[in-house]
Amino acid sequence: MFGSNKVCTKHRTQSCAHSDCTHFLPIANDGKLICTKTFGARSRLEIPGLEEWRGSARKIDELGSLPDVHRHQNSEDKIDSPSAPAVRPEVFISYQWDLQDTVKLLKNKLEESGFQCWMDIGQMGGGDSMYAEIDAGIRASKVVICCVTERYCKSEMCQREVTLADTLRKPVIPILFEFLNWPPAGQLALCFAKLLYIDMSQSPASIFPEDKLQELFLKVKGHVER
Repeated sequence: MFGSNKVCTKHRTQSCAHSDCTHFLPIANDGKLICTKTFGARSRLEIPGLEEWRGSARKIDELGSLPDVHRHQNSEDKIDSPSAPAVRPEVFISYQWDLQDTVKLLKNKLEESGFQCWMDIGQMGGGDSMYAEIDAGIRASKVVICCVTERYCKSEMCQREVTLADTLRKPVIPILFEFLNWPPAGQLALCFAKLLYIDMSQSPASIFPEDKLQELFLKVKGHVER
């Protein structure tokens, strides 16, 4: 395909055209490209020192990728590094959803008296994120208020909250919003048996007797200020 002005060492001819011959084509002042006449399946292109060049190129590529590696590491560090802990309220309010409107009013009363409260009002959407938030809220609290009704005692979620609070030895203040024999029968009996409740079962849902509120505030204050 290409000729050379040098004498072929194999066939002793200048500008050799034999298909099985090797030709030398100048590609640079300090190097030659060696190629076979036939570009078939067995044809090869060779450059003296090519392996060394490949190694150098590979090292350069590796060096060039280092900034990307550092960027990935920095991104991972940012993801894995813990964020600043959230400041969580000192009072956790546990309740069954049917009583939500009443509990919101109670929460407002507590916060007006200076106690920061946490209650799930459905903003988390349920699932694992909800369980994680409830767990964190109970663990960070200094006291847990349980708004007890018959449905509360039968609610699996409420049972879990009371059980976790009891396991963590969190002070628990039960408020009775419906008449129930005390302690209420069922899973919560053992947790509630040792506790004194505040009775608000005789009052309308939207009205909290002042003496009962003061009793609640006094108990909450005693636990929060410890």
